[in-house]
Amino acid sequence: MKKNKKDDFLEIEDKKSSCCFLKNILTLSNLASFGSLATLLFLIFFQIYTLSIGFSNFAYISIIFNIFFVVIVLQKIGVLNLNILTKIVNPTLKFLMFLYILNAILSLFLDDILYNFVISPLNIFGAYFIFLLLKRDSI
Repeated sequence: MKKNKKDDFLEIEDKKSSCCFLKNILTLSNLASFGSLATLLFLIFFQIYTLSIGFSNFAYISIIFNIFFVVIVLQKIGVLNLNILTKIVNPTLKFLMFLYILNAILSLFLDDILYNFVISPLNIFGAYFIFLLLKRDSI
């Protein structure tokens, strides 16, 4: 029986371009954009969790700073277009990368396993994603 075009609408016509589907999605630009946002959002939710269990009252300050950093990342990736932030985006991202590295190192000295094995590597990945975001114009 001969197939017509309607029968094979689910088949991929161009196998060469479809085999690299993940390669097209996982570009460094997308990884930098969504990785940095995901890291910041996870840290915000973690701070909300620490507030809910009463672990630290300084989490309020961290949440405010992280929301500011989310706005800066959204400005860098082009979701927001605020003229006020254009001059401070790159210096703020460099400062955020420094904070991630510092927090990753300091988290290793805590006795809490969650900080050692989750938060510290997350901060290292966050610094890497911010580095990619800063270098994304040259990639």
